[in-house]
Amino acid sequence: MISSSDFRKIKAIILDVDGTLTDGRYSFDADGNVIKFFNMQDAHWIRMALREGLKVGLLSGSTDEINLKFAKSLDLSFAVNG
Repeated sequence: MISSSDFRKIKAIILDVDGTLTDGRYSFDADGNVIKFFNMQDAHWIRMALREGLKVGLLSGSTDEINLKFAKSLDLSFAVNG
């Protein structure tokens, strides 16, 4: 059984982007730029984790710049694109 003290040992959270923080949909604007649909409820919980002192980062196999922009908008600890 996991106790609440076990959760206090967590120092960082690493999240995948596509299909985890997004619903997996892609679209493109008129210039061919990728449009992704991020869940803002996820962003809320990420902000709460950051406020509690956790390091939060994104990891993605894609090279979509929007991932890095999303990470920057939340002031994440790090973001790594494929």
